Amino acid sequence: MAAHRRRPRRERQGPAHFPVGCIEDERGAEDALDDEPRRGRRAEFRSSDRRGCHARAEGRTGAQAGREPRGANHPTAYRALPPFPDIRGSCPGPIRQRVHRTPLQEHGTVRVCRNATPGCNLQPPASPLCPRPRNPTHSFPADHPLEIDMRTVRMLGNCGVDVIDLPDPDPDPATGDEVVVQVMSSPLCGSERHAWDGPSRMGANNVLNAGHEGAGIVAKARGSKYVREGDRVVLHAAAPCGSCRYCVAGHWVLCDRPPGRRFPGNHSQYVVVNERSCLPLADDISFETGALFGDAVGTPFRAIKRLGVTGFDTVLITGQGPIGLAATMLCRFLNARTIVLDINPFRLEQGRQCGADVCVNPAEEPDIRARLAEIAGPRGIDVALECSAAPEAQTLCLDALRKSGRMALVGVSGTGPTIDTMQHFTLKEIEVIGTWYSAPTDHEELEALVRRGLPAGDMVTHRMGIEQAPEAFDLFFGGEAAKVVLEPWD
Repeated sequence: MAAHRRRPRRERQGPAHFPVGCIEDERGAEDALDDEPRRGRRAEFRSSDRRGCHARAEGRTGAQAGREPRGANHPTAYRALPPFPDIRGSCPGPIRQRVHRTPLQEHGTVRVCRNATPGCNLQPPASPLCPRPRNPTHSFPADHPLEIDMRTVRMLGNCGVDVIDLPDPDPDPATGDEVVVQVMSSPLCGSERHAWDGPSRMGANNVLNAGHEGAGIVAKARGSKYVREGDRVVLHAAAPCGSCRYCVAGHWVLCDRPPGRRFPGNHSQYVVVNERSCLPLADDISFETGALFGDAVGTPFRAIKRLGVTGFDTVLITGQGPIGLAATMLCRFLNARTIVLDINPFRLEQGRQCGADVCVNPAEEPDIRARLAEIAGPRGIDVALECSAAPEAQTLCLDALRKSGRMALVGVSGTGPTIDTMQHFTLKEIEVIGTWYSAPTDHEELEALVRRGLPAGDMVTHRMGIEQAPEAFDLFFGGEAAKVVLEPWD
């Protein structure tokens, strides 16, 4: 059979250490387990009748095998595995290997019985790199391929979410511009509500979840012009073509011909994205903070920058979800006076902790417009940032703005406010803009703000592993959390 070599990750260096008997072996289990590992030898992966990749440790160097020897920095050099722990017990039947992944480290291996062999009492210990192996006593059918699977969130609609196994994705060689990113942080966004409580499950174009914020490490970058394997990146939600007039101007989210795919969505251990969507993340910025740059912090930052907010302004912010909290934090960082509104007491308190000067619950005020006029004083409200997506709040912002005031519609809404064109626009001459997402030019500015002390991570109230995704969505959309972040490798 033709041998082929599997391309590994960039971070692993050095030789491979495989116990000879740890791969599917037709000998008795006790004989296989007694084999000593051959350290420092090359390992080849062979394919057999589409039954997955099987490793055989061979005592050959690259030169002896008739190929060029490969150094530790060669892109296909294998990386060192730690010694595999001994397996206690015995099994009269054949055995095979199950591989579990951990971030930025080598594979931990757990050997299990291929069939439910009578008399099997193998007790596979947890690898130090995989302390919680998935289904360590699972029995594989005889024709089950040895695959390395990732975990991903699947949004089922009707407020349902589950977590499933998928084969690790690969870039599409036909496009030549896709990369695979190992997702280290994937925040939940309020715009995902439409997929979460929609009437049907996601599945169009093989997209299984609506995750679009994230940061991670490039795992596969075959022929990429912009990133290399091992690069730390922020995943921008837009996939720009790079040549239309909007992309040239830096407005990626307005691209006329967005290329590529985001499979299966950022709420996964690995995701396929267009290489242009990967923005570099500096080493001194955490993955969690970087994941907030694209949308949660980046979207209000773009609106605030376009409106020219300064320390002389009084700013009204309606809604204290993740976008509203980030807007509050940014305006406070710019020394603007901030008035925040929300009907959720928990999120209103989060706004106070993020630096709001005045917090008001509209449900407790008999006349909210009169109350805002009292707080703002004779100068009035200079800037309004509508982050709740509620039509009533949009109308309130238009009413509360002073003459020649500025306003941004940041929240995603399917309906709009009640507009009096004469009173709101003609006589007051206000300026209203919309903001859909951040621009790539905002990325370095946000990094600079974090280095100067912007506490972007303070808006995160819950960090949960990918297996807790159903609880995370219930918590987030139930209004019991501010910003929830999934950590796929926790």
